[in-house]
Amino acid sequence: ETRIDAIVVLSLSLEAKPGSAPAIYAIEPKLRDMFLQILFEHANTGGFRGTFTESIALKRLRGQLLEAAQKIMPDVISDVLITDIGRQDS
Repeated sequence: ETRIDAIVVLSLSLEAKPGSAPAIYAIEPKLRDMFLQILFEHANTGGFRGTFTESIALKRLRGQLLEAAQKIMPDVISDVLITDIGRQDS
């Protein structure tokens, strides 16, 4: 469908090796692009419907985000943390 049912806002943090912040900031646009692709796919397959905060659903999403981050920055990023999440239904 083409109708927007809700807006979801996420805050993400990257857990990385000490001293790697400059390298992460340099590649940030690519990370954001990859993360948005994953989040759009998650949304389009119903990942933010219903009880979207169930631990298994968030674990799967975090895993997909981590896999993407590690493809871009292998051996630098060790985890992707969802530090805040909210959904506003329309």
